[in-house]
Amino acid sequence: MARDTRRAAEWAGAAQREDGGAAGWPPEDGRQWLAVLALGPGPVGGVLCVRDHGTERGDVRLLGALSYVAPLLSTALLVVTGRAGASRPVDAAGALIARGAVLASADMLSSVCRRGVSRTRPP
Repeated sequence: MARDTRRAAEWAGAAQREDGGAAGWPPEDGRQWLAVLALGPGPVGGVLCVRDHGTERGDVRLLGALSYVAPLLSTALLVVTGRAGASRPVDAAGALIARGAVLASADMLSSVCRRGVSRTRPP
């Protein structure tokens, strides 16, 4: 436990600038501030509205299973744009995320399959 805490402190220290501030914060120009301010009504606010709508009116189990797609899509976007490289650990993480989604939705998929089978049988 102490070793993990020490590693986290070292990592946090590596992200600090020489003047003591966090690397890249605060934004240095108007374009960066505009990008930060656009996150509120843009992707962050949009996700909160969609999640709220989904939890009130949708299938919460489906919403939970689909939440596994977010880290997979963000990682794929990083690889496609060249911000991260494809590697075996990234591939393994993707496979584990996909497996988690299948496990999380197993009972939902089985109930859908049962309903589909019962519809195809003649009365």
